[in-house]
This record gives sequence, structure tokens and C-alpha cells, in this order.
Amino acid sequence: DKSATNRCDGVVCPANSFSKEGMAPCTACPDDGGYNRYIGQRGSECEKPLNEVEILDLFYEQTNGDKWTNPSYSWETGSPACARRGIKCDDSGKVSVIALPSLGLKGPILSEIGHLSSLKTLDLSNNDLTGFVPSDIRFTSLVNLDLRNNRLEGVVPPMLCIKEGVNNNGDTSLSTDFNLVYACDNFMCARGSWSPIGRAALEVEEVDEIREAGGAGTLQCLPCYDDAAKMYMGRDSCSDVVLGSMHIRMIDIRNAISKTLVALPILVFIVGFSIVIIKRRKTVPIGVDTGYGSGTILPGRKTSRRDLDLTTSGRSLSLASAGEFEDYSDDDWTAADSERGAQRVKEEMIELAPAIHGDKEVI
Repeated sequence: DKSATNRCDGVVCPANSFSKEGMAPCTACPDDGGYNRYIGQRGSECEKPLNEVEILDLFYEQTNGDKWTNPSYSWETGSPACARRGIKCDDSGKVSVIALPSLGLKGPILSEIGHLSSLKTLDLSNNDLTGFVPSDIRFTSLVNLDLRNNRLEGVVPPMLCIKEGVNNNGDTSLSTDFNLVYACDNFMCARGSWSPIGRAALEVEEVDEIREAGGAGTLQCLPCYDDAAKMYMGRDSCSDVVLGSMHIRMIDIRNAISKTLVALPILVFIVGFSIVIIKRRKTVPIGVDTGYGSGTILPGRKTSRRDLDLTTSGRSLSLASAGEFEDYSDDDWTAADSERGAQRVKEEMIELAPAIHGDKEVI
């Protein structure tokens, strides 16, 4: 069809059609209720529609259903959708609720969930789901979405962010700030942020966790720098310590404590060693009467190193300033405790005084 080059399907096949290359010539699919909803469908035939039972069977398989932590939630392949635990149906028998929190679900969120057109509540919180949030869930009738505390990466799909009615998204009666009314945070907090419910909320009175804590007004996602929040969306806790406007990661605090515990014994050893050295140094002045000062040893009184003070006119003579006295042994100090020993020490120090005070005559 040469005219196709002048039509849109010359670029890409429209929805509900296919071709080998995804462009003209395109073959229309049978009326399947819009199952083949994407343009540019490639292949040799249209994608086969799945019914609700088949979608749930595939979901169970993809999330390791045989390893869910609660065996009572086990689904038998091919069993009626509405008879499965965690599934509720509306009056017409269509799946309207999937509630499977905290069951250890692993794997990606099935994009085929988007074909459950009557689905209003999807709660897969507190599991181990990985990958990305499928954009196809915007084709459901979602009102409540809770995907907090999984290992979901990337961002909330932009087309999902503008879907009205999900978690009050788009409800202008709750706020006039369109940055809050239409926000991806209303679905999940972005990476690097958190809130007590893993998302923002325009009306926290409707959120049990916040209402019980006496919250009011809107709830926004706040910055968080711990490892979990850096990697994944929808965190409902943060290990950071907040001091005013400063955020401190808990891991940094733990590392600082660990380093302090390692350094503390070394510091104690250094301080103790320094104290011992200071006590052993003979830096206490010895008092003698040189004629330049008044440090007289009184007869009949025991004189210890603490009692002795060698002074000159305006200057003090100490063992620290006279290196010659550093060689006194403990026996010398013991001898100084007697009157005879004190006199001997006095005489020796008088002899050394000229070397310290220059040419001054020592009396």
C-alpha cells in the first residue's frame, strides 16, 4: 500500500493492530476490548487477551507464590479468582481488591494487572518486590494504592502521576496547590525521601497511622539519606538523625562510634603514660640559702624535695632549669631527709650556683 507512507501507520501501527516491523502494512486485531492498547505492536499475531484467573495465576507465579510466608494464602492454579485469599470481587464478580501485604512477595509487579479493569485497591506493601512500577496499572479503576517498603526502583510513571482519584490525587477540593494535587509523591515517595506512610497525602485524617498520632493537614515526603531511601521508592522510615535543618545518616553515626571505641584505649594509654612520666620527672625546686634568696632549711625539721626552694634575687633555681641536678638519685633525696644529708645537698648546690648565675658571688 504505497499510500501508507503518507499516513500515520507509515510511521507506526495504531493500537489494536500489529505488523512484523510495527509499521505499515498493519493488521487489525479482533475486538478484544482494548487488550492490545499500545501502538507499534510487533509480531505475527495479536497479543492474546488474558482473563482475570489467568492474570492472577501469572501474578502468583511471578511473585514466588509457593514461598509466600503465610501458607494460608496459597492459590491453586485455575481456582476462581474471587475464592482466593487476599482477593475481593465486586457485585459483578470482577476483581476489585488485591490485598497481599507483608507476605514475602518477590519479583516484579506484573504489568498485566493493568487489565483488571475493575481493580480499586492494590496493597502490596512491605514485601520484597523489585523492578519498576508498571505504567499499565493506570488503566485500572484504582482508588487506593499502597506499594510502600519494597525494593522498587526508578520513578513513578508520569502517566500514572496524572491519574485522578488514586490516593486523592487530583482532588482540588483538598488543596489549591497543583504541585501537591497532581504529584507523583501521592503514589510513592521518590528515592531519597520518606514519609510515615511511604507517600504524600492531601488529607491525612484519612490515613490511620497519622490520625492515631493526632496529625492534621497535608503530609509530604521529607528528605532522607540512609541507604534504603537512596536506593528505593516508598520508604516509610528513615534512620537519619535530624538536628534542626541538618540530617545525619545513622550509618555515619555508627561509623563514628566504632572509630571512637577503637581510638579510646589508645587515648587512655597515652594519657596514663603521660601522667606517669610527669610524676617521675624531678622538677620540684630544692630550697637552699645562697644569699640571693630566702629558702632557708630549718634545723631540726625533716626536709623533703617539696619543701626545698632555691631562689635568687628575682630568679628561681629549679632542677628543671639546672640540668646538673637531673642526676640525683632516690638515695640522694632520701639522704636529704636527714639534717646531715640536707646540709650536703646544700653545699653541692652552692658550688653549682655560679655556673647558673654567671659570675655572681655566692655567699
